[in-house]
Amino acid sequence: MNENVDSTAEDRWSREIADKLGRNERVAMTVRQLLLDFGARRRGRSIVEEIRETLEQSGLTTIPDFATTGFDDEIQIRRSEAPTRSEQVTDSRSATGGSTDTASTSACDISDTSLLVGALPTARAGVVAAEQDERLSSALTKMMIKDYSQLPVMRGERDVKGIISWKSVGQRRVCGHEDELVRDCMENRYKIVDVSDSVFSVLSEIIQAEFVLVRDQNRVISGIITTTDVAGAFRSQFEPFVLLGEIENQLRRIIHGHFDLALLQAVRDPKDNTRPVNSASDLSLGEYKRLLENVNNWSKLTYDVERVHFIEELEQVRETRNEVMHFSPDPVPPEGLDQLRHFARFLGRLR
Repeated sequence: MNENVDSTAEDRWSREIADKLGRNERVAMTVRQLLLDFGARRRGRSIVEEIRETLEQSGLTTIPDFATTGFDDEIQIRRSEAPTRSEQVTDSRSATGGSTDTASTSACDISDTSLLVGALPTARAGVVAAEQDERLSSALTKMMIKDYSQLPVMRGERDVKGIISWKSVGQRRVCGHEDELVRDCMENRYKIVDVSDSVFSVLSEIIQAEFVLVRDQNRVISGIITTTDVAGAFRSQFEPFVLLGEIENQLRRIIHGHFDLALLQAVRDPKDNTRPVNSASDLSLGEYKRLLENVNNWSKLTYDVERVHFIEELEQVRETRNEVMHFSPDPVPPEGLDQLRHFARFLGRLR
């Protein structure tokens, strides 16, 4: 587990899971809970590798793969049939129609650098579908009730026959067709992507078609992703970077002019003592904290603000920043994002 969780706790976790499975109990949890059990809040290379190693040593696996599924989706922990790592990757790619050329990139590698399709909530939210011989009015009613722009036309949960959309219906109506069945307005212009694909790798397809169908590890059509979904995902991914930048700029403004250069250089990280510090802009969040937690330094500021509370908030911001800079595909927890927003607004009021 991570640095705060020792191997004894790791062994105990494995034994507890094994005991439940031995009693034929179903063991299920969200990816979020699995990470918390290992002392982590987001997926990064080291924590994914650590969880994989623990599972493999205990003869366990997760269905679906915890590294490629949505953050708040449920996974089941089961006994593994002990395939090799390369077999696991190949099987996963084969099940989703991927090529063997990409099989060499393990889920551990991709989860550390990419926002995966399966991490978007709508990728696994299920689909409302129409049938080819269904009355058109029925399909349009479904679209109106759900406020959908399109419906997949399917036979079963895996077999997509086409797509019906307001656009396809409108084009037929403009041309004078009075269609009664879904098949009359059906189009074949659609794309299917896999839950294990990187969002960035299929972004152009989503933008061009305005939506894509999503296929899970069992080749079931598990959801639809639209351009709106992608925009929301990008906001959740990049808003922390924007807020952290705002916080650092506000801290530089607050500190500017209150401390001489020698003092700023004195709080520089001793492990990085060759880095030039010529102004407050050259300090890190940890160094801002080191500067302001000193009572004498704090007294140089003119704000009637409680220092202890300020430093506590700044430390939480610093911890969140360290997590964000791991570039994990998982979102910053809501409480962490709220804390960044509140602290950024607070600093903006100090004038």
